[in-house]
Amino acid sequence: VPFRTIGAGYIHSCGLTTAGGVVCWGSNEYGSLGDGSGAAASTPVPVAIIDHVFDRLSVGGLHTCALDPSGRAYCWGYNGDGQLGDGTEEDSPVPVLAADGHTFRSVSAGYLHTCGIDAEGITYCWGDNEHGQLGIGSTADAATPVAVAGALGFRTVDAGGLHTCALDAEGRAYCWGYNSRGQLGDGSTTDRVAPIPVAGDLHFASISAGGLHTCAVDLEGRAYCWGYNQRGALGDGSTTNSAVPVPVALDAGTAPVTSIHAGLHHTCAVLADGTAVCWGLGGYGQLGSGAMLDSADPLIVLGPDATIFAPGIETPPLDGEGLTPLPGR
Repeated sequence: VPFRTIGAGYIHSCGLTTAGGVVCWGSNEYGSLGDGSGAAASTPVPVAIIDHVFDRLSVGGLHTCALDPSGRAYCWGYNGDGQLGDGTEEDSPVPVLAADGHTFRSVSAGYLHTCGIDAEGITYCWGDNEHGQLGIGSTADAATPVAVAGALGFRTVDAGGLHTCALDAEGRAYCWGYNSRGQLGDGSTTDRVAPIPVAGDLHFASISAGGLHTCAVDLEGRAYCWGYNQRGALGDGSTTNSAVPVPVALDAGTAPVTSIHAGLHHTCAVLADGTAVCWGLGGYGQLGSGAMLDSADPLIVLGPDATIFAPGIETPPLDGEGLTPLPGR
């Protein structure tokens, strides 16, 4: 199947095909595959509305959302906190029209919540809001979209674990929600129920909210991260948490960073010359370096025939601070 984009959730994955169809595979316990069957699939299966064309896709924890060309949002899967946005908290094994009549130009499915930006630049979020990750000025959950507080015009939004981050038209970063490890980047570890500027007056081209940390790329292609760092996910050469952005320790002369993605406890980026680098938790081989070790410095992702074992650091087990396991896990 030729794909336009692909996304990985907690225990399922989905892809948007070049023809505008959506297919999913993996666990289907909560309807996460959207095919209506409830059966797990080890190969891609089409979502139930196979005659519908989509042009945007975002895969969350146990739910998935997609936008059609008119900007209508369809979501499916786990809905225990209202993250499907259809006004209920009932799981759906098939896509349901979300958003209470709103249309969007982008959508981002997080761990247990979802956010979208409409054509006017107004950001809406819905779903779980225990730590203020909806940014609506309270910690009340919402089963339909609610406008983020502050009337700020954002051009991009990324829903992470239990926090959310966005960029305004000039590239200034704002974050809100859970902040136990400084993942909001405002210099504190205080949860925020409305957008707060990230410290440092930096201007970014892109931003990625991970599990307990956040990373972004500035307009010159320099990468910065902040938040939880006990497994090296900030890539600054240390395992010290940071509540403000710190530069990723890329060697001088390294090609600019073109894209970055913050995972649960590791981070990966692509450079302008096509090189991929990863850092952070690596005990399962997720850094692609040839070593099953953590690394607080970026390591080059090796080719499939590589036998070199890259250096890494062994760090203590996770301290227990993390995301609550999703239902049934």
